[in-house]
Amino acid sequence: MRMPLLENGNYDMQEAQKMVDEYMKGEFCYFDTHPAYCKRKSQSLVRELVVKRYPREKFQFSRCGISRKFRRASKS
Repeated sequence: MRMPLLENGNYDMQEAQKMVDEYMKGEFCYFDTHPAYCKRKSQSLVRELVVKRYPREKFQFSRCGISRKFRRASKS
């Protein structure tokens, strides 16, 4: 999910909340919060948009996308 930006470069949290709500209504629950996403703010954004607003059992996180561990395992 690409986070919507305002003209001043900040994230549009109201629009992002709408996007997350629609995503969750569609029974999706997975969020990849790799540190490089969203100018290194992905984890704090997801905390505000998901963790503080939804029960913990309703979502899952990954911090790494496809991890190095997965890539190493697939080489052998």
